[in-house]
Amino acid sequence: GPNGCGKTSLLRLLAGLDRPSAGRVEHARGLAVGFLPQVPAPAGSRTLGTELRSAFADLESERGELAAMEAEIADRSRSGAVDEELVERYDRRQARFAARGGYEIDQRIQRVLTGLGFAPADAESPLAELSGGQQTRALLGRLILSGPDLLLLDEPTNHLDLTTRE
Repeated sequence: GPNGCGKTSLLRLLAGLDRPSAGRVEHARGLAVGFLPQVPAPAGSRTLGTELRSAFADLESERGELAAMEAEIADRSRSGAVDEELVERYDRRQARFAARGGYEIDQRIQRVLTGLGFAPADAESPLAELSGGQQTRALLGRLILSGPDLLLLDEPTNHLDLTTRE
């Protein structure tokens, strides 16, 4: 549609970022919506790698909880008091972590980096130093990694060069 006709407003409503002035927007229960804005938000001090890794915040948190459980199991084992219930809980959580891809985070990030035209060394680049098109690709990468059920792209080619668009 032409500029100013409400495309961005509609996408923001569908993404749940804005509330309608009348009526309502309904989604299927549990629907995960990803939204790529037309203009990337200010990058701050994050690196490209940090931005992509943020898609896995829940898995990273779970990794920390597993590490704490491992330490507790080790402490109890040293004192000769193995807690079978704790070990079983750990086994269930570890299996869930593995099933959700917790051990493949780095490989998934590398695949997306490569797929979006970044070199592995670019992961250490501050987002603020990337071009607008590179920042858009970084945000798209984070969205891809987060695996939404519905991905809304608001003029995703705005800041992209011809090679990236192709």
